[in-house]
Amino acid sequence: MAFQRYAITLIFLAPVILCEIRNYRSRTRRYGLHTARGVLYAIGVILWFYAMAHIPVAEVTAPGFTAPIFATIGAALFLGERLYFRRISAVIIGFAGTVVILRPGVQVTELDALAQACAAPLLATSPFMSKKLTETEHNGTIVAVMAIFVTLILLPPAYTSGAHQLLKR
Repeated sequence: MAFQRYAITLIFLAPVILCEIRNYRSRTRRYGLHTARGVLYAIGVILWFYAMAHIPVAEVTAPGFTAPIFATIGAALFLGERLYFRRISAVIIGFAGTVVILRPGVQVTELDALAQACAAPLLATSPFMSKKLTETEHNGTIVAVMAIFVTLILLPPAYTSGAHQLLKR
């Protein structure tokens, strides 16, 4: 499903990608940041879809709401944004609320829940990396490179999953 989502995105982005290739603006200067953004986001998507397939929707959704918390922390650490008392309080309360929703008692953390807990910070890296990329990159390049990276990284798991499903029949 995740691969199909991004492959279809590539189809719709094809005119933008072609325009960026032909245009001087597509000459990126930040290969490492583009690569890191694409890889981290793709791993986050894989973990999120894995969790979605194995645990109840409420348990997948709650940690997903922590992405803004991680984005706030990342913006402070990597972009130098200042955190004021209100924002720090919101981060702490939001994180505590998520912990309460997920584990109101003492329970063993399952691999499925751990996958979702790891997906949230990985997905949260994209917004502040995008912001950093806008300093030197054209918006079309940022969107196109992300779609290409995520689609290519999701291809092997999609292929093996599809082959596994065919063998089950």
